[in-house]
Parts: sequence; C-alpha cells; structure tokens
Amino acid sequence: YYTSLTEDNFYVDKSAKKPEIDYGNFIYASGKVNFAEEIDAQSYKQNLLNKESAQYKALAAVNELQYAYTTDTGVLSNYLGYTVTLGDTTGYIKEFEYAAHEAIKQGTGAFTVCAGDYGWHLIYVTYTFGQDTDGDNSSNGGNEYSEQPNWAENVKKEGTFENLFYEWVKTNDIAEISTTRRTQLINQFKKDGTVTKYQSRYQDLLDLN
Repeated sequence: YYTSLTEDNFYVDKSAKKPEIDYGNFIYASGKVNFAEEIDAQSYKQNLLNKESAQYKALAAVNELQYAYTTDTGVLSNYLGYTVTLGDTTGYIKEFEYAAHEAIKQGTGAFTVCAGDYGWHLIYVTYTFGQDTDGDNSSNGGNEYSEQPNWAENVKKEGTFENLFYEWVKTNDIAEISTTRRTQLINQFKKDGTVTKYQSRYQDLLDLN
C-alpha cells in the first residue's frame, strides 16, 4: 500500500487553492503491544521499571532499537522519551506530531511508524495520563492504564514515573535556559573591543614556533 501511493494521495484535496496535507498517509505501520493481562494504572506505573515485567521489556526493546539506530541525539538521554499532549500542536515536524497523536489515542503500549524529512520515526507510547470527565475513558482513547499522577507523594521518590518526569522536565529546562543565556553572552561580548590582549605576556609561547 505504502509504496503504491502517488503525490495526489498526500493531500486531502490537491485541487484546493491551498491543498491540505493528509498526514495519515505518512504512517507506515501502527499497532499495540499486548501485555497479555489486565493491568491497572497503579500496577502499570510500579512495573514500568521492573525488569521482569512486560511493560519494562517493551520499553527496553524500543530504547535498544533507538540507541542502535537513531540519529536524534537529543532523545538518547531521555529514557521515557518526549511528552506530547493529545490535540495540542508541538514543535516537532507535522508527520511526527500526527503519528504521535494517533498513537496516544490508542493508549499505553501503542506504536506508530511514520516517514518524514529527517527519516523514519518510531513512536511508542510509554505512559499516558489525563482526566476523564465523562467516565468513558474518551479523553485518553480508552486507555485503561491512565490516571492522574500522584505528584505530592511521588515527585521526590526516586524511580517513580512522577520523579522521572519531573527530572526530565527540569533537565530540559536547565539546558534550554543555559543555551539561551550562552547565546546572549556570546552576542553581547563577541566584539573586537571587548577583550584586551597583552601579547607580551604570552610572547614566549608564540616564539616556540
């Protein structure tokens, strides 16, 4: 199916004045891991880092694949991956964003594979959480593992989802702020008149040549 697509397939209506891209046709494969047992939200969280659990093995397999083949160096330090909010726009390329939303709708353990300008993307849903106000799981795609995180109790407890998520957000924020501040300093001080050179003080090093 995928190899037989034509350019026309990638638009909702190519004849429109501003053709809308059909990002659904960039999804090459999709599915969901079968954990072979009913797992409630609390036990799923507890088992996510239990090396004997199916949840851990699925996550570990995705990470091993990622470590072996990815060219996205930014994700290598994020064991639980990126965060994407269903329905919200992201800073990622549209093919990835669409495929991520489609995977999230299927809940924990779901995956999608999509093509984009930067190559192939494998998206695996490690964990979802949200509030279902209708009582029918509609806010998380019928994901039986989803629940509101217990931040107050677990955010400082090492190894919990809440703690790992908090540390990930903190690390990314620090990195972003550091990069922004470094750029500001470079732009502010990278000028000829900023530094005074005292060549006589290191002339002996220059004379070594």
